[in-house]
Amino acid sequence: MSYSTKAITEKLNLSMHSLRYYEKEELLPPITRDKKEHVNIAI
Repeated sequence: MSYSTKAITEKLNLSMHSLRYYEKEELLPPITRDKKEHVNIAI
C-alpha cells in the first residue's frame, strides 16, 4: 500500500526529519517510493 510521507509521519507520530533519519539508519523496514513520491512501507 502507498502512503504520502505526511501520512506516514502522522500515522507513526514522527517528524519528517525523524522518518528520514530512521530510514537512513535502517531502523525501519525497507522504504520504496513510487513516481508520485508516495512511500511504500510495511507498517
